[in-house]
Amino acid sequence: MEWNDRPAPGPDRPLRRCRRRTALAQAGATIGDLDHETQAFGLAVPMGVVSQTGITGLTLGGGLGRLRRRYGLSSDNLLHADVVTADGRLVTAGPEDHADLLWALRGGGGNFGVVTSLTYRAHPIGPEVFFAVVLHPLSDASGALRFFRQWQATAPEEVSAIGVLWHAPSVDEIPAEYHGSPVALYLAMHCGSPADGESPASSATCRTRRWTSSPASTTRPRRPRARSTSGSSEEP
Repeated sequence: MEWNDRPAPGPDRPLRRCRRRTALAQAGATIGDLDHETQAFGLAVPMGVVSQTGITGLTLGGGLGRLRRRYGLSSDNLLHADVVTADGRLVTAGPEDHADLLWALRGGGGNFGVVTSLTYRAHPIGPEVFFAVVLHPLSDASGALRFFRQWQATAPEEVSAIGVLWHAPSVDEIPAEYHGSPVALYLAMHCGSPADGESPASSATCRTRRWTSSPASTTRPRRPRARSTSGSSEEP
C-alpha cells in the first residue's frame, strides 16, 4: 500500500498509519478503533470478537478471533512493540532488535514491561464477509455439536467457527420463543469472497443444511467486516 500520513495518535485517532499492510496503534486502542481505521484501506488485523476489548491485553494473551484459522492469533500478527522495561528504558521489540522480548510478548502476558504501542501485520479483508448464525434448542445440542465437530474438521481455513451452549438473547435474529432459553449456537465467518462463502457449491458454505436438519434460526448472509466484532460483551 501507499504510505498514508495520519495525525499523531491521540484519544480520537488511536491508529497512526497503515503502510504495506501494517498498522501501528496505541496501546489504549480497542478492537473497534483498529477495525474502523484498517477497513478504510480494505484491511483487517486478526483480533477478538467484542469491539470494546482493548487490543494490548488481547494480543499479549494470544487473541482468538474470527480470522484465526486463515491468519492466526493476534499475537501471531504482532511485528513490533514499543515497551518500557522494568529498568525504565523504552525499547522497540522486533525481529531484529530485542527479538527475545518480542517472542515473550506474543502470548506471554504483561509480565515483561509496559507496552505503549504495537505494530501489526494486516490482511486484505472485506468490506463484506459471509457470516452465519445457526441456533438449535438445547434438546438437539448433542447431535448438533457432534455434527459441528465433524464439519469443522474439514472446513477450509477461510472459515472460523465456534459452537457454544448459551442462553438466547432477545434479538431480532432469534425467534421470540427461544429468548432467554438454553440453546446450542454456532457462529461462523468466511473471510474470503462473500460469494465463495455463500455459494451452495462451495465446501465452505455456512448454509443451514450443512449444519443439521432442524435449526430454529438460520444465517445472516452478508455482513460488513467491522460488524463481525460485536459492540456487546454478551456475544460469544
